[in-house]
Amino acid sequence: MNNNRTTGKKGEDIAVDYLKKKGIKIIARNVRTPFGEIDIVGKRNGKLLFIEVKTRRDETFGVPVEAITKKKLLHIVRSATYYMQGNDKDFGIGAVSIVMDGVHYKIEYIENIL
Repeated sequence: MNNNRTTGKKGEDIAVDYLKKKGIKIIARNVRTPFGEIDIVGKRNGKLLFIEVKTRRDETFGVPVEAITKKKLLHIVRSATYYMQGNDKDFGIGAVSIVMDGVHYKIEYIENIL
């Protein structure tokens, strides 16, 4: 596994633990749709949450969530709609930003990135 994928996987694992502590039930991870991949699908208070995880080793190229472009957001919305099979449900799209420096990390959860 290459270094970026290793960092991404580790970041997703950290994000899952963090979100669980925030009271979010994890339903699925790495869900593939025709529009892209949903990193984490969670649920809290009856609301479905589609969460993108961005992990970096440093902030040389900016804060990780800055990598979520309008195009990426559109893919996430389309993937979420596909996942819900067209059912009109209460849902949110969030992001977890992680900067890892070896064993230490800084994490931020943005509940609504739309």
